[in-house]
Amino acid sequence: MRHPVRLSVLSALLSACAFGASAQSWGATAHPATFENGTRYCMLWFGETEPLMNVTATGDAQTYLVVSSVFSDVPAGADVTFGFKGGIRIAVSPLDKLRPQEYPGFISGDVSEEALSAILARMALGSSDNAPMTVIAGGKTQDFPLLSSAGDASSFQACKAEL
Repeated sequence: MRHPVRLSVLSALLSACAFGASAQSWGATAHPATFENGTRYCMLWFGETEPLMNVTATGDAQTYLVVSSVFSDVPAGADVTFGFKGGIRIAVSPLDKLRPQEYPGFISGDVSEEALSAILARMALGSSDNAPMTVIAGGKTQDFPLLSSAGDASSFQACKAEL
């Protein structure tokens, strides 16, 4: 995904968090929305304050974006994985160089369809024992709860099917 679109994703995430989700909870677009440049997208997000994360799908790309101060010194090109209970690790593309000055803990990159499907399948299971999803970048980790993620992961998948 081109960097201007990725910055649009960050703006959309912050707007969605401000108006659509309760503090530190999961949310998802039920139907495709449209960026200012006309690109249709679906988004799955967590949080109003750090840590924030989202996965955004457009017709031709899928990206992850995480904002957490623990990632502020992770270098571009660092490996990034999403980890789940039982030692399951799902690799996504390495960290992009883009890091907006106002978000020093910002990491982002592309997600293959296969990796996204695996992540969403794990999220759809939720977590009855409070086991988190852990984003791992450059040896640093940030946990995101899965307890209430199942419905939003399913909504995101349904939205993606409409793109």
